[in-house]
Amino acid sequence: MTTPRLRLHVHQADPAGAAEVRSALRRTLDQWRAGAVLHDVEVASSELIANA
Repeated sequence: MTTPRLRLHVHQADPAGAAEVRSALRRTLDQWRAGAVLHDVEVASSELIANA
């Protein structure tokens, strides 16, 4: 069985893009039962999105 992947394209000029990515990531991590690391991954991804 393969692990499902999340793919989402957000244009850098889209002001709502970071929120969309965080929401999609939160849903996906919840489906993957990430539990304890969900918050840490969300914070790290927010930093990556903001600094990319």
